Amino acid sequence: MSSETEELCTNLIKRLKERLNSLDFLERHRQSEQAFIRQRCLPFVTVVVFLLYHHRWPVEENYKVMKYRVEVESWSGKSKLAIYQDFHAKVFTTNLTAILAHPAQTLVEHQSQAKKYTYQVNFTHLLSKMKDTVVLLFQQPVISTLLDRLWQIMTHIIEPIRPNRKYPRKKSIKPKRFAMTYKPTR
Repeated sequence: MSSETEELCTNLIKRLKERLNSLDFLERHRQSEQAFIRQRCLPFVTVVVFLLYHHRWPVEENYKVMKYRVEVESWSGKSKLAIYQDFHAKVFTTNLTAILAHPAQTLVEHQSQAKKYTYQVNFTHLLSKMKDTVVLLFQQPVISTLLDRLWQIMTHIIEPIRPNRKYPRKKSIKPKRFAMTYKPTR
């Protein structure tokens, strides 16, 4: 070996040893830092997670609506354009339903103040009706009668919110798959 190669190898080994020593220091520092966080911050983190836990519920409910009620994964075609159109049509229908249901929900809450339970608009039923109605909203020149019928449905088909209802979870639920050869009727 030439002297240049030896010197290069020696310098490389020296730098590697320095690097390993610094990594060892960082690992020890990281472990002590984690212990500090566990001792000092864990009670605070637990409280924050507990407070944030309830804020995720609307997100999970929306996910359930999009996946199981709207069937956003069920497409009418195999092409990229068909999937794109189906997805955006379903998101549009869901958003339009939510926009129409919001004032109806306010009215239903006001009407249910004297009742035993608070009531809410049956969003699943409303989605089912909107699937038939969305196209008509764009086709008919006057949509006021259509909106009046939707309003009647929204304010009359309601469901009670029963507090403290808990049921055991089913352990073995098979995921629903959407076959391209079999489509839902609506």
